[in-house]
Amino acid sequence: MKIVLVEWNDASSGEGWESRGHKEHTGEIVSMGILVREDEDEIELIPNINIAHKLHQIAIPKGAIKRIRRLKL
Repeated sequence: MKIVLVEWNDASSGEGWESRGHKEHTGEIVSMGILVREDEDEIELIPNINIAHKLHQIAIPKGAIKRIRRLKL
């Protein structure tokens, strides 16, 4: 079982009309969990898991990932 810490950029959007010069910034996110799947496009983390169920899995596109660190218990 691999437990990882992932630093990644999330998309963001404005809340209505804004001036043309306004720049929206991506959100810098840190997620931690069990790495359950990885392919060429994305990784999937699950922060909560038991024998029969998983809770709150997240798929993160590889293009959004800044850094992945494996954590040791």
